[in-house]
Amino acid sequence: MRVSPMAKVSTFCKNFEDEFGVGIKCHKGMSKGHMADPDAKMHEICTGMDHNRDFDIELHGRMKVSTVEKEVADSMGFRVQILNPDGSNADNDSSLSDIRRAHA
Repeated sequence: MRVSPMAKVSTFCKNFEDEFGVGIKCHKGMSKGHMADPDAKMHEICTGMDHNRDFDIELHGRMKVSTVEKEVADSMGFRVQILNPDGSNADNDSSLSDIRRAHA
């Protein structure tokens, strides 16, 4: 998945859902309690993200929620939560494809 540092958080969330079929919510940096403003630019919520290049992150549907959340945090410097179809936080042991199938 390619992420532009100049893209809005809302665009990142929409692109993630389009690509993987599951919702995602973003926090500001590594904070657990501060949700990212949907109109903020990605580089504004990331710690250490290079502003001058797109960022590629390798994710796939068979990955567990906990792995995806850790990969985004480690690679891009902000915390995310994968969402169930009802908007609640997904179980860390579920895979993205498990959640997508539950939504179908």
